[in-house]
Amino acid sequence: AVTAPTDAREDVTLVASVANHRTSVRLHPVPSLKVPRVSRLPWNSLAEDPAWKALPATPIGPELSWQGRSDGASDCSGQFRLGHDGKHLWVEIQVRDDHVVSNIETNDIKGHWRSDSVELCVDPSAGAEHTLACWKTGIFPFDRSGQVRGARDADADPGPLETHSPGTRLLSWRTAAGYTLRALIPLRELGLKGKSGS
Repeated sequence: AVTAPTDAREDVTLVASVANHRTSVRLHPVPSLKVPRVSRLPWNSLAEDPAWKALPATPIGPELSWQGRSDGASDCSGQFRLGHDGKHLWVEIQVRDDHVVSNIETNDIKGHWRSDSVELCVDPSAGAEHTLACWKTGIFPFDRSGQVRGARDADADPGPLETHSPGTRLLSWRTAAGYTLRALIPLRELGLKGKSGS
């Protein structure tokens, strides 16, 4: 078993030699974090809340782009916080974006890459080689009517969250720097079982 340092981001090659035998393997480290247990978090307070701020924040900088380009932190960056209560995953994502695009019609909630959106992917087996075994969604902070909407995408049950993950709740609001999005997702919809006390 190999445990990568928590700040590892680059692929590395490990080499093992025994007598006249030599082998190597290329490792692709995947970031990990622990999700703290919470009793409950405020849901409808449309502002920074002390209970949410008490959770560790994980930054996402513009240098972590996978596709496309960014004009810096004010164009595309943010941070997220996670918590769980044994039955739900609580998610808060604060996005910095100096121009929020809301061009998706209310009857066209799919293909989140066509607009500003947030993608969440949960792998309950912690080792899936593709997203069909995952719970994966794209969330539009605002459709054309101003409502937050989401759809599962590229997993085994694609479609709007209201029919394909009906227990999931979403909330979003604009901020001076972009927007904040919250999601409350039942662990059973993610394919996870909660544990008491942890």
